[in-house]
Amino acid sequence: MLHNPQEYPQTSKDFIRIDQTETVSIAVQPAIIKTAPTLLRFGPSIRHCYFKRERKLKFFKIYSPANCELECLTNYTLKVCGCVKYSMPRSAEDRICQTWELKCIMMAQFGNSNTASDCNCLPACQSVQYDFELSKTTHNHQATNAMRYKQFRNADSSLKKPIYQYVSVAIYFKADQIIPIQRTELYGLLDVIADCGGFLGLCLGVSLLSLVELFYFCAIRPFRNRYSIDQ
Repeated sequence: MLHNPQEYPQTSKDFIRIDQTETVSIAVQPAIIKTAPTLLRFGPSIRHCYFKRERKLKFFKIYSPANCELECLTNYTLKVCGCVKYSMPRSAEDRICQTWELKCIMMAQFGNSNTASDCNCLPACQSVQYDFELSKTTHNHQATNAMRYKQFRNADSSLKKPIYQYVSVAIYFKADQIIPIQRTELYGLLDVIADCGGFLGLCLGVSLLSLVELFYFCAIRPFRNRYSIDQ
């Protein structure tokens, strides 16, 4: 299984299947996603992520979409079946489902695809994900065993016992360095002001100082003139 250590591992997800007759190489590439603190002024529905203190979970101290979905599924299973699966997080008063209730658990897990969306499990603003590239080749274990047996034919008798099934797995990081991705504001208020000033200066020859003068002569100067006449 390949997962974030802050997330609860689930055997039905994030796993890599390895056959007994294969040699497998797994290149792991972490993906670090950060979010600029300036986006705190926007709501989660706008920035599409949760900061750590914005979403609290009942069974987990650290928020992540996987933990949120698991907790959501646990609550839904408890509501439908009246019990939870033995591998699900639970409170002391929650009952563990028996073997004859497995059908209800499967229906709760795979029968309702809208459970996670109803719980609004948005991505985390600060997260680490693990992508991987998988390569497999067929391994001839019989030929390898015959070669090893021939190599140790004069060795101790315990080494002469052939190994019938084994797997070769190599796991390594794809790169020595990781470039993080930062979520930030693409077009802010200062960008709007700068673009407006640029367009006005390009098309009308107007600058920011000209706008201040226009406001002065249209709003402040008439009031001052009227006040001076009344005096």
